[in-house]
Amino acid sequence: MDIDIIRTIYKELFTVKFLHSGYGQASHNAFGNAIAIEPDAATKQLLAGYQADYRLLGNTLVCFIRSQLISPPAKEPKKPYTLFTGDTRLRFMLYGITDFFGKTYAVATGSKTVYQFTNKISNVQTGEKMLNKALASHTVVNNYDAGTIVKKGTQLYVSLQPVSAAANIQVTNTAFWKSIPFEQVVNNADLADTATVKPDKECFAVIDIHNSGMANNSYNLFGAGSRLMSPVYSIRFKSKV
Repeated sequence: MDIDIIRTIYKELFTVKFLHSGYGQASHNAFGNAIAIEPDAATKQLLAGYQADYRLLGNTLVCFIRSQLISPPAKEPKKPYTLFTGDTRLRFMLYGITDFFGKTYAVATGSKTVYQFTNKISNVQTGEKMLNKALASHTVVNNYDAGTIVKKGTQLYVSLQPVSAAANIQVTNTAFWKSIPFEQVVNNADLADTATVKPDKECFAVIDIHNSGMANNSYNLFGAGSRLMSPVYSIRFKSKV
């Protein structure tokens, strides 16, 4: 009797690495225990429709999708089994616990602001495709929430308390600002109004992955013929420890 063998193939749609020196190489699983990630309602439907799923593996978010060979029997390249149509956004909401916030320079977001990380940017640092934006420069005409990071020249500063533009406070004022080592990290440029981002639930951050309209081709999910590019992105947080 002939038996048909059905092989279901999956391949990474994209990967996001969370970089945080407070959770060293030996503690990647500890980082995974300090945050939680879930897709929003629309993304749950999209994942089901495209036969895709995700896992948080230590400090790495992996989204994988059912795929098929483009030129069998060659194992590569692959394309999605169900091709993407139109402009599509996959959104993952990020939550942190006490340990995460105790180790991280970040704003207490949720009600008014939220961090928004997206692949519709171009911020490649030492070969890493960052989802956090390039560092925002300090200006006295802006208001700043406590915990946000800005740059001034080649120095980073984190706000120790809310800073009002009307007060004309310089980064040299140590009652309001603390200098920290320079590094390309999550910063004031990544903050957005919650009312504009509109997450399904109050959360610390959203990760928005789009299938089109990228500012940098290396951020694309797909190449010619819907070829899966399986990009690896990074988000780097500034550690307090």
